[in-house]
Amino acid sequence: MVDPALHQARELILNVSTAKDAKPIIDCVKDIPVSKRSHKLTEYYNTAEHLASKGDTKAISVMLRVLEYFGNFSHDRMLLHYIGQAAANHALHELKSEDHPNHKDMLKAITLISMAFADANKINAYLGIK
Repeated sequence: MVDPALHQARELILNVSTAKDAKPIIDCVKDIPVSKRSHKLTEYYNTAEHLASKGDTKAISVMLRVLEYFGNFSHDRMLLHYIGQAAANHALHELKSEDHPNHKDMLKAITLISMAFADANKINAYLGIK
């Protein structure tokens, strides 16, 4: 049975991108021999922290789609945290780079962060993690 909190969190992340966004990366990884594919996907996942620090929520969402396509669900919980971090960093960048911040984008970022961490808290509660 799929954990409902994790499923909800995954859907939240996937809503930031489309399958079309992930297709070029999927096609590239498909061409890698199966014996080396896992290593390549791990290398790809290892870029998540950098993407989050840049505020690239879409890239984190695409990463989730790519990993999902290849049946790798081991990083789902961390990608939930990374997308929250990315949204926060994007919001901070918006605040610093604009004379008049785009309040609609700011509200979306703050809402995404709130939802992501609420889902993370649900997941932790479900798993008995305090």
